[in-house]
Amino acid sequence: MLHKNNTESLQTGPLWSGGRLSASVRMALAGGLWLAASLALALWVGRGAPDPFAENQPVTDAASAPVAGLPDQRPQAGSDAADPQARLDALDKMVEEVLPRTLPAARWRRELVPPLVAGGPDSGYGGSSGDGPDGTADLRGMTGSARRSASSGAPTGAPAGASGQATGFPAAARPEAPAVRVYTVTGPCAPLRLGLELLDKLARPDATVRAERQKLAAQEAAPGGPHGENAFNAKSGAALAHRGADWPDPDRPDPDRSGPDLADGAIRLAWTDAGSLDIFDNGRLTHRFLFPGREAQLADLATPLPRPALALVIDDMGQSLSAAEALAALPYPVTLAIWPHAPHARVTADVAAQRRLDVMAHVPMEPLARADGKRPQPGPGALRTDMEPGQIRATLKDNLSALPTAMGLNNHMGSAFTSSAASCRHLCVWLEGRGFFVLDSLTTPDSQLGVQTRALGMVSAVRDVFLDTRRQTPAILSALDQAAAKARARGYAVAIGHPYEETLRALRTWQDKAQVALVPLRRLVWHLAQEKAAGTAETPAR
Repeated sequence: MLHKNNTESLQTGPLWSGGRLSASVRMALAGGLWLAASLALALWVGRGAPDPFAENQPVTDAASAPVAGLPDQRPQAGSDAADPQARLDALDKMVEEVLPRTLPAARWRRELVPPLVAGGPDSGYGGSSGDGPDGTADLRGMTGSARRSASSGAPTGAPAGASGQATGFPAAARPEAPAVRVYTVTGPCAPLRLGLELLDKLARPDATVRAERQKLAAQEAAPGGPHGENAFNAKSGAALAHRGADWPDPDRPDPDRSGPDLADGAIRLAWTDAGSLDIFDNGRLTHRFLFPGREAQLADLATPLPRPALALVIDDMGQSLSAAEALAALPYPVTLAIWPHAPHARVTADVAAQRRLDVMAHVPMEPLARADGKRPQPGPGALRTDMEPGQIRATLKDNLSALPTAMGLNNHMGSAFTSSAASCRHLCVWLEGRGFFVLDSLTTPDSQLGVQTRALGMVSAVRDVFLDTRRQTPAILSALDQAAAKARARGYAVAIGHPYEETLRALRTWQDKAQVALVPLRRLVWHLAQEKAAGTAETPAR
């Protein structure tokens, strides 16, 4: 037990003499208070400054500022840049889903290539196309790892002129940038279809299209749905259901939906003047698609569509190879719409590829009876109104599989089939999600083909002028003038003709008095797709 005097020493010892603090204690307390006040003031003044030792700090030197003439490489407001790896994973998943649906007959190889660390819009590092004196890629200005990758055959570098997109950034502006996914695509395919579907996936559809897709997804996914046992693909319902869920109603958020929003406006899709298709996320190149042998044909997609523009489509191709050669020899581009089961269909498509011409599948469809009561025969592979939905899809797949380089389709005859909203809808159900462009030949004023494609948010157009309803060269020349006038009035037009000798003669001698640009159909299609993605597309006038 402690003695009383010892316990009282806590109160009356030397530090508490006379009940007052000693001078030394008072000085110590004052110093402590001053130190605490100084620390509090320092914390208040520096509360917004970054921790110099923290990881993943944003770069604040000059290298992180936007490069003149290039988009800002820093994460944009409103994007999911907080988790760039999740966005990259989502993009990878999207690409792996879209590739086999849009390019089913093609082959591709994916390589992980170090990101470009030098060069700008004029760097000239053009993917698989060589810039060196012997046709090899020019390796100047690349890092050692990039040079090793390029010299080993892996595509590197960004092509110049990526439709206004950045083609390279300083190394300090993008630390720890992930490798670029470079796909080399070979075999028969229509690269534009890949671009159209990716653009559709990365754009947010308007409320009407979203509601239509959700309605369609529900119908397809329902047990015993409208296609039943005749459905072409048992997985189509699940695929459409997933696609319909891509864009839930913003007024009724889906609590189960997770993952980054790839339609937040931070992702850009760009064709380049080297013929590649590039994806940029927040200004950083993430994916590149190379199409060896097709670069020259695809390079013009990097250039905005001139106004006014006129695209010419020639139907009924594939019966005669000489007609294809004659059209390919014209001083301006035309699109060859080929009968899928014509005797020279594949060879005609090969001629088009060699001459950098576009190909469409000219799909036979059921016509109405003539005034004399006789019904014309549309030919093999025709779509009919009495077909079950599954039969329509199977027949359509057979037609399109015969022409894997076709970027879209238009109807041969079809006044009866295209007048049926239900038949056109079944056709569009299978086409939607595969990147096809649809041209309504408008063989009847009551056509529902364009109506149904627009309802599902597909890229489509309607024929403006038939060139050779009267098979006389003067009449065809007059029709060409009419098509040019329509192009000047609206900005663009599509005219359809046939490989008649009178039409070929008119095409050789026509003088463009209206000064319109005769463009490949692909350029018009890409322009329409960009307008649709931006929400500025117009309803085609009939």
